[in-house]
Amino acid sequence: MPFLEGQHQEVDPKILPDGYLSACKNVRLRKDGRFGVRADFDAIGNTTQNTAPLVPYDLIGFDEGLLAIGDGNGFSGDTAPWDIAALTSTTPSTWRMTSQTGGFTRIGRVSHLREIAGLPSGSISSAVTSVSRIDCAAANGLVCLAMQVSSTRVFFHIMRASTGATVLEHHPSGIRPRVVVVNGVFFLLYLGTTPNVLHLASFNPAVDTAAQVLADLSSGTTIACYDAATNLAGNGFWLGLNLAGPTTSITPVNSSGVAGSPITGPAVAYQHLAVRETTTRVHLLSVIAAGATQLRSYTTGGSLSTGPTTIIATTNDRQPGLTNATFAGTEGVEIALEPTVATYVGFAAWYKINALTHATISSAPLMISNAHLGGKPAVSGAINYHHFFPYVKVDGAFLSHGVASGDTDSNILTYVYKDRFSAVASDPDTTPAVALDASTGKWYWPNLFLGADGHASPRITEFDFGSNARRQTATIAGKLYLASGIVQTFDGKTLMESGFFEKPTILSATPSNGAGSLPSSTTLLVAAVFEWIDRQGDLRQSDISDVTTVTMGVADDIITLSIAGPIGNKGSEGPINVVAYRSIDGISQLRRCESAQTYTAGSAVALTLLLADSVVRANGVIYTQAGRAALGAILPDEAPLAADYICKLGDRLLAATADGAQVSKEIFPGFEVEWSGAEGFLIPKVSDRITGVGALDQRGFLFSSERIFQFSGDGPNDAGENRFSEPTLVPGSTGLMTWQSLVETPIGLFFQGSNGQLWVLPRDGSPPVWIGQPVRDVLVAYPAVTSATLVTKEQLVSFTCNNTGGTDCRIVSYDLRAKTWIVDEFGSATPITAACSYSGRLAYISAGIVYTEKTSLTPGTFIEHSLTTGRVKPFGSEWGKFCTIGLVGEYRGDCLLRCKVSYDDGKTFTTMGTVFSLLASGGLAVGDSIEREWNPARRKAEHLKVLFEAITAGVASEGFVFNKWRLATQP
Repeated sequence: MPFLEGQHQEVDPKILPDGYLSACKNVRLRKDGRFGVRADFDAIGNTTQNTAPLVPYDLIGFDEGLLAIGDGNGFSGDTAPWDIAALTSTTPSTWRMTSQTGGFTRIGRVSHLREIAGLPSGSISSAVTSVSRIDCAAANGLVCLAMQVSSTRVFFHIMRASTGATVLEHHPSGIRPRVVVVNGVFFLLYLGTTPNVLHLASFNPAVDTAAQVLADLSSGTTIACYDAATNLAGNGFWLGLNLAGPTTSITPVNSSGVAGSPITGPAVAYQHLAVRETTTRVHLLSVIAAGATQLRSYTTGGSLSTGPTTIIATTNDRQPGLTNATFAGTEGVEIALEPTVATYVGFAAWYKINALTHATISSAPLMISNAHLGGKPAVSGAINYHHFFPYVKVDGAFLSHGVASGDTDSNILTYVYKDRFSAVASDPDTTPAVALDASTGKWYWPNLFLGADGHASPRITEFDFGSNARRQTATIAGKLYLASGIVQTFDGKTLMESGFFEKPTILSATPSNGAGSLPSSTTLLVAAVFEWIDRQGDLRQSDISDVTTVTMGVADDIITLSIAGPIGNKGSEGPINVVAYRSIDGISQLRRCESAQTYTAGSAVALTLLLADSVVRANGVIYTQAGRAALGAILPDEAPLAADYICKLGDRLLAATADGAQVSKEIFPGFEVEWSGAEGFLIPKVSDRITGVGALDQRGFLFSSERIFQFSGDGPNDAGENRFSEPTLVPGSTGLMTWQSLVETPIGLFFQGSNGQLWVLPRDGSPPVWIGQPVRDVLVAYPAVTSATLVTKEQLVSFTCNNTGGTDCRIVSYDLRAKTWIVDEFGSATPITAACSYSGRLAYISAGIVYTEKTSLTPGTFIEHSLTTGRVKPFGSEWGKFCTIGLVGEYRGDCLLRCKVSYDDGKTFTTMGTVFSLLASGGLAVGDSIEREWNPARRKAEHLKVLFEAITAGVASEGFVFNKWRLATQP
């Protein structure tokens, strides 16, 4: 009998009802259906071309090369993935980081976004017509949303983050609510409807069933503004108050809600203030009614340490945000402001200040036109170096809620847009906090959106920031796309956001008399587009700005444009072209005219239009007016929504978060993958939370933890015509355990089902099949699948499966040629965090080290390898005699051959008496044919399984190649 099924069809399947092999250990299929030892793995170094070694978290096979996601910038103690590194040499091993200077983060750091409804169901919430103020706190898997729901009522809603189930509803009369959490206890603050009292209540989820009313924190005097923030020790909170008079105080409040001795602040009238503690100081950031924003720092004992320091002199529209910014041994604070600047409708400014001296560590205004500060800044890294803050774009026609981060002294980068609906900013006197649940590592950002009824409704966005979890990737048209919160694309050298985060905003368009040749005494239309050329020469275009109408005077012959610059990484990797398009006299079609280049994110770009109509007439029209092939007006290119999952779907990309999925436009030669927010590109929502996506040909799959949904069709063209089908339920009884187990193969889509076992979705459209039954026990002992890879040279579908504690791993592989499962074991505990195919072979990360499969078969130490036959049942339902068991194979190096037999379907095995030594010293040469035979001590049975093992003889060698075996029986 051969070990490979199908070599000898005369073997009756009744004799081998379970197949030729039931278990394979540490073997690979060789020529002629023989099984030999698997290859060993070599550790490769973590040396980079930067000053610091690579700390890898993920591996990606791309363009026949090997990429790693990891920290290569040398910021010690930080746990966030920073960059893509490419393996440039294996002798010696060297990695090249995308950011060669140890600069800012390239990997999107906001991930696993999920929306949680803010209002509970029921009659109370149905009476809420609109929400104007919000705040947030989180602890121990619970999240509290504080809302002002009318001019006289506030609403505190505490819910379970995992399900949205309501734990507490508290809705007293009052205004301007806030919430902080101390040791798992939520403290609910709000002003009276006449703002001369600051009420305080608490809710301890461990013991309370309702909110507990505590003593008021202030009463009798009108409160102009206030703020509260948990202290650094986590055993109380700081309360900042500005009262009519005016008086200002910073008061410590303990874990019982009792106020201590206040720190006396300045007797100045404020319209906003923020309070925050750092290592040795407590800080007051205040906005004087006249406009100046000032920072004062106090020792926790109450003495003024430094201040007042004017941060910005212009009027602020909203309450400023203040957070701990201690980094590189410097105690500091980070400040986020939204000043009123005549040139801009709104923008957020970001400052890092030395907490002890008030010297400016760095300042970098982030100009996001038509935007409001959407949340206070929050510490995002273990070393307090990286911070983020949300913002709200009020242009609901485009992406509306964003998260930006300050990653260096001079750059602020947008990391995700998460919504595409009309956004609403919280009222100017309340900027919401962004809450961290320290027990889960999840962040919570409350925000408002404008419903179809014109009323603002709350929701909470749950997300990870700076997670080192693996990213799902997809390759299309020679580029790698990463689901990193934002969708990012890697062209072989540069990692960039896919598309442009913003459509351009024309801040001003001013006609005048100059040295131009524009027509006078007419009306012209002007628009702008961002363009960028990647390393492969493909064009990336932004959405088109709103069209601006310019009335030309009798002497006017030029137009001077001021255009808000783009936000993102692209300017650091080559110039971004800001391209103007304009109409010509009497024809409204927009044609390309002048352009300018910018390298700095957010900076306004000045552009002067001079060209005559005769020149502009010969130029190309704006891309939405010049269709591709027979298409007419194509849809503008927009940035994709946030995505945690991504895969290739025909000539498109399919991307999704827990809440929804979208598809890209079809790939077009010479262009990057482009996206649209039009309805046809958004896959209708399914009833379950999405946990992964996959595709087979033109069928897309949305996986949840319990079910699988599919859709199909040609999808929309660039003009938005046509649709995919509605997602429908795939028949079956399983969902997806983890997206890391998804891998497309020639026979279908493999995945780990919700029962923890390995399944396949066949290409023929039939329901999922439990294909991993032979390795079911391995998946029970090693249930955490960390990667799934198609290893092309060996035609293996390989799953790295860790045990529950993450201390050891088995590599479970399905051989597409032999149609059998193989389990790889290691000589010592080897947990694997990620793996991929590299040059057709397997590469993996274990304990922070990258290992690649050797091309030679000589191992570093002997690798024990074995085959277990299927159940042999030659006598039907009768018993018989098993006389001898033989094995035929090839000697490849010194080893011992051992044979074991089981009469109980592999539960227990008995070693047969003779262990054969195969040794070169015994006259064997590599390549010799070997035949050995054993006689079972117990011969009488109904059926048996046989285990053949090549075990160590003390020498590192290939050992033995298994060819076939024989069994002599007697009825």
